[in-house]
Amino acid sequence: MRKVQNLLFNYQIKRNFRKLHHSNTIKLFYKVFYKPHIPFIHKSIFIIFFITQVLAFSGDLPDSISNKVQNLSPIQKVNYYTELSWNLREKDTESAIKYGKIAIHLADSLKLIKEYGRASNFVGAINIHYLYNNSAAIPYFHKALEAALLTNDSTSIGYVYNNLGDAYYLTGNSALALDYANLSMKIFQSINDSIGIAYCHINFGLVNRFEKQFDLALEHFYKALEVRIKVNNAIGIASAYYEIALTHFYNEEFETALNFFQKSLKLNQELDNKRWMAFNYNGLGDIYTHYGDYKEALQMYDESIKLNQERNHEYGIISNLLGKALVHSRLRQINLGKSELNEALQIARKLKVSQKLLEVHEAFIKFYLNINDVDSVESHFERYTAVYDSIYSKQQFETLSEVQSKFTINQNLEKINRNLELQQQEERYLITTILFLLILVSAVLFKYRVNKKRNKELKQLNATKDKLFSIIAHDLRNPFFSLMGQIDLLKDKTLSTEDREQIITNLDQTTKKTYTLLENLLNLSASKRGKIEYSPTLLNLENIIAEIIDSLDPQLKNKSIIIETDLQQKVIKADKTMLEIVFRNLITNAIKFNKVGGKIIVTSVIKNNFVNIKVIDTGIGIDPKDQKIILSEDFVNSQVGTAGEKGTGLGLSLCKEFIQKHNGKLKINSELGKGSEFIITLPQNI
Repeated sequence: MRKVQNLLFNYQIKRNFRKLHHSNTIKLFYKVFYKPHIPFIHKSIFIIFFITQVLAFSGDLPDSISNKVQNLSPIQKVNYYTELSWNLREKDTESAIKYGKIAIHLADSLKLIKEYGRASNFVGAINIHYLYNNSAAIPYFHKALEAALLTNDSTSIGYVYNNLGDAYYLTGNSALALDYANLSMKIFQSINDSIGIAYCHINFGLVNRFEKQFDLALEHFYKALEVRIKVNNAIGIASAYYEIALTHFYNEEFETALNFFQKSLKLNQELDNKRWMAFNYNGLGDIYTHYGDYKEALQMYDESIKLNQERNHEYGIISNLLGKALVHSRLRQINLGKSELNEALQIARKLKVSQKLLEVHEAFIKFYLNINDVDSVESHFERYTAVYDSIYSKQQFETLSEVQSKFTINQNLEKINRNLELQQQEERYLITTILFLLILVSAVLFKYRVNKKRNKELKQLNATKDKLFSIIAHDLRNPFFSLMGQIDLLKDKTLSTEDREQIITNLDQTTKKTYTLLENLLNLSASKRGKIEYSPTLLNLENIIAEIIDSLDPQLKNKSIIIETDLQQKVIKADKTMLEIVFRNLITNAIKFNKVGGKIIVTSVIKNNFVNIKVIDTGIGIDPKDQKIILSEDFVNSQVGTAGEKGTGLGLSLCKEFIQKHNGKLKINSELGKGSEFIITLPQNI
């Protein structure tokens, strides 16, 4: 017996030394080779061989699924197969793997990098958690990791690292499991992903428990539980209860373990989660075995094995058989116990899960210790040692293989980055060239439009100028002919005094009209050239109107026109010269186009901080179609008044020009045969 104990003690020292050496080796390899890159690539879809891929897989699909995917777009088909794979992982694991592979093939053929990575991660997770096929799972995780790095998907990177940690934990490679847990935690903390952080604490706890650091393991499990309670993750809470229970059991804190197994079982029963119900029944079986309540223990193991058999969960069945075998060794039911051990050994060899194989040989040792069969203990200890050595060798290979995989991924990413950089550089050159051409074309078009607009304006100005000169030539020449004719008449010495005075009166009127014409021309020209200075002062509107009425008294009397004023606002701020020109022209027009015996009214009121001044006449009115153009800048039209009065048509243009300099407006309301109303609107405080 002591020989066996010495063997176990010496082997434990050897095991701890190898784990320490193994951990340092991994850290050295990571420092030398592992340099994570997170590049960014634009997702693009190239429909390459899609129909071929669909046809290749559709032959084995049930009709219900073929009908569902028939009308889906390519990316929808990928997502459908991915979700179907994940949803079937527990009910039909083999089909789940099959549909996951279909999704991976389609995503790869369509160059859907993100979807390819997601499907690969799912297939890897199903392999390790439901088929316990780590060798198959790890290549899928590597594919998922490369895709996540290419698309800069931090969440996916974190979960792939976490799954890789799970995979290496299940092989007993605690060093790699811990390294991936650390990488995963850094990612999830950087993006504040609470659920991901909880998964990392679970992985840390698993590794710490494997290393028999129970206090540290419990610290991580309780942190995971705290997070999952905050986010109300019931399934996560139940699994955390289980890991806490199992850790307390290994630390020989059996009452606490029993409490947490029962809490986990109750919650999983509410959730109808048979997978975790089976785990908890097995844990309760271990508790009752320790207490010596073998009947209750066997009942718990049987409950667990029934649930595992329903789901074909052979990994769990191994633990059930080992628990039952040890109970039967205590009950001295040796043959039954050996049968259960041998069945567990066959399943472990079938699954090729080294960690479970190690558990089986450890159970053999405990079984023969319970029945005091020293020779069999020594025999199985040698087998235990052989399995442990093979696991250690496998771990060394896994470590080197993982470093090589990371190195290959980095090389691929660097190559892709270089190609992307060249592609982006070419795109930048192309964009720069296109922008230059667009600017050049825009400049040419702008220049063309400006020239076109200027040419149009120039033609309008030339037409206006020609029309203006034609009117000026006509209207200036006629007064001069009249002046010359009347001067010739004055030379006649036979004229009576009465005729002579009439001719002098006519000369006076003709001279004043000609002067007014010239004054309007000069004012308009000066305004256009910016030669008239705008100098607003406080003015008495009543005085200005009165002076203009006095100056126009002969014309008013000539047509027997009455003029009235109703000036509620008598003081305004404006340029005196400009305002006098405006009112003289408007009142002159009102006289010119008024009927004999007509009437003119000038009013002013304050409205909404504006001064409204109206010049209203009872004349012939203005045609509606002429009202739209009469105030335009290029409108020049000389019209004869009701008594044959002539003009240049410049007055209204000049009025509008001067009113605009006051930030005001000129508006016309008129109806044919009913007179006109010219409305001046000026700001009260200029």
